[in-house]
Amino acid sequence: MNFFTFVVILAAVFLGHVAWGKRRLKQWAGEQRLRILSSRYCFVNIGPFSQFGTSAGQAIFRIEARDAAGNLKTGYARTGGFFFGLMRRRVEVKWDRLP
Repeated sequence: MNFFTFVVILAAVFLGHVAWGKRRLKQWAGEQRLRILSSRYCFVNIGPFSQFGTSAGQAIFRIEARDAAGNLKTGYARTGGFFFGLMRRRVEVKWDRLP
């Protein structure tokens, strides 16, 4: 396997990981009656989540959502489980506190 093939495979795996995380986030938002306005994958900054409590199989996003009443919420969402990553449908959200 040459270097180019390795980079292409690595990029495909990463993009699949992000896409699957966004899919889980969208499913969760529908169940919670929220509309996701924006979601940004967090590479380094994992917000309020512990580095030791987050596995590489999980995806963390910075999100902005609007609820049914029209209230705007911002926070961090962690998708997937610790051991099985994105194969679990778990989504944990920590909303920013209002001043």
